[in-house]
Amino acid sequence: MTVWTGDLKQQLAEAVASSPLHASRAFMAVISREDFAGVIPAASVERITSELQLTLQDLMQECIPIARVYSVAPISNYHVGAVARGASGALYFGFNMEFPGSTLAETVHGEQAAVTNAWTHGERRITDMAISAAPCGHCRQFLHETAAGEDMQIHLPGGMGMSLKSLLPSAFGPKDLGITAGLMANVPTSPFGKGVPSHSSMARRVAEQALQEGYGPYSRCAAGIALQLTSGDIVAGWYAENAAFNPTLEPLQSALISLRLLGSDPSDIAHCILVDAPGPLDHRFRTKELLRLLAPKALLTAYHAQRSMRKSSPGETSLNG
Repeated sequence: MTVWTGDLKQQLAEAVASSPLHASRAFMAVISREDFAGVIPAASVERITSELQLTLQDLMQECIPIARVYSVAPISNYHVGAVARGASGALYFGFNMEFPGSTLAETVHGEQAAVTNAWTHGERRITDMAISAAPCGHCRQFLHETAAGEDMQIHLPGGMGMSLKSLLPSAFGPKDLGITAGLMANVPTSPFGKGVPSHSSMARRVAEQALQEGYGPYSRCAAGIALQLTSGDIVAGWYAENAAFNPTLEPLQSALISLRLLGSDPSDIAHCILVDAPGPLDHRFRTKELLRLLAPKALLTAYHAQRSMRKSSPGETSLNG
């Protein structure tokens, strides 16, 4: 069983106390909320910049050390903080996550977490990304997959700013494979309908909805996850495929990002429900192995979705036997 060490609220309080942002009443009103999950609404962004006489880029840079508090990096001890600005004007925190006992391929990068945070809160495009260090090639490829990604502005410490296009020249991406709408675009990429069966449990409906809203245009094998916590809360995870394949984010990784933002950890997972589309991929294997590592007592149940019926098949498979 994995417990992410440290009191997250206390760590956030310490980071805020040492930041110039603590002088902003608007910032403190946001981050002090019991349900704060790494999101600063657009209206609050405007108030904070006005109160402290900061530019947007300055504010994003000041938020990086606070976003970095969420980082879980027991292998590298290299903690990444990222802050994405959505088209709405809101800011979204991101951070890296490492999982000892698994493979490095399971690692979640800070930019991936920031994009996932924005996407799961309804953003359809990222305009700016501030990062504690220059993005690696993996992340540049992942960011390029997003809708209008080549126009994204990247901001580094010291005031350095540049376009993603300049960081990834002659890029390979969705358009090279005939996909015109990238990750986060408000265009369904799954062949499934939006309705969910009324007989499904709430957690299963959440997983089905996550599958429908996921992004899997290359394999056509989208997947969705719902983590039911011991508290009864449900955390969803969406699939985010990539034209280069390897930067793809599995739905469990996506759900773990949200879990961390909520201040919970894998020991809180009671039941994981995976719904995936039939095809050349099998999301069950990676989900099973990572979940067994992080939450060995959690039940994992998987359903295959049926394209023709546009709903999940009634067959259920327990993977924790």
